[in-house]
Amino acid sequence: MSKRQRPGSRRPVRTVMGLALGLAVTIVAILEPGGIAVADTPSAAVGSALSAGAAGSAVSVGSAQEALSAPANPTVGPLFTNGLSSGHSCTASVLSVGRGLLLTAAHCLSGKPVGIQFIPGYDGTKAQAAPYGIWTVTRSWVPASWVNSEDPQHDYAILQVQDNVVQGQHVAVNDLVGGNGIGIALGNSVAVTVPAYVNGAHDAPISCTAALQVDQGFASFGCAGYFTGTSGAPWIADSTAAEPAVVGIIGGLHQGGCTDSTSYSPDFNADVYLLVIRAVVGLPSDTAPKPDSDGC
Repeated sequence: MSKRQRPGSRRPVRTVMGLALGLAVTIVAILEPGGIAVADTPSAAVGSALSAGAAGSAVSVGSAQEALSAPANPTVGPLFTNGLSSGHSCTASVLSVGRGLLLTAAHCLSGKPVGIQFIPGYDGTKAQAAPYGIWTVTRSWVPASWVNSEDPQHDYAILQVQDNVVQGQHVAVNDLVGGNGIGIALGNSVAVTVPAYVNGAHDAPISCTAALQVDQGFASFGCAGYFTGTSGAPWIADSTAAEPAVVGIIGGLHQGGCTDSTSYSPDFNADVYLLVIRAVVGLPSDTAPKPDSDGC
């Protein structure tokens, strides 16, 4: 069961320093005269794209848990592919870097997702369901390994939403609601909080805090209730930090999992940082393949 709407052993902790060195070489190659033309981007934005958050606190792996309704996270919201009246397809979260960038699962996309609508902090049970407005997707970036072979370890994507006018000013979504960094330190028993949206009418956000495990080479967590619509939901390792770190998303193996009670994530390594940098510096966007079967 893909968690999008349809028409082992401890993982080693990777250091940011090693990634930063490799990425710095890539950035230099891109920005050198005669290289690929890029948009004018503040160096601070590129630098912050290299920063990882904390790994989070350790918890014991206990009995089965269930996601419950929770207050909306302003940086997380549903993606509406076919208009607001048709229900949402997936979940996405706002990044702190760049301008108007979101993180979601690659299997949530098909073609160029121009026109998809994102509602941060959404709560369909309240009179003001969209307290931070509605934001429209204009571009997307997906890893080459997903475009070429739908590699489940590269099942992530970056979206860009256009600015909205707020009190007469053009504002980026991350300027309005804040955003999350990206971390890469994952291991057994690290706690993550996963805010998400199950597809449905007038739906409220759900959330669960659970301990990570490694299953079939993929990070996973066990918590019931992550049904269709939760693909792309962020795994937040330290939700109380000034800038929380997303260390995974619902996706990867079987496009996030074959049951609602076990969810998976693709591996966050240097490749996810490279994708973020492509989006931050404004390199050409990508066309996502129509996802194959989830194999469930």
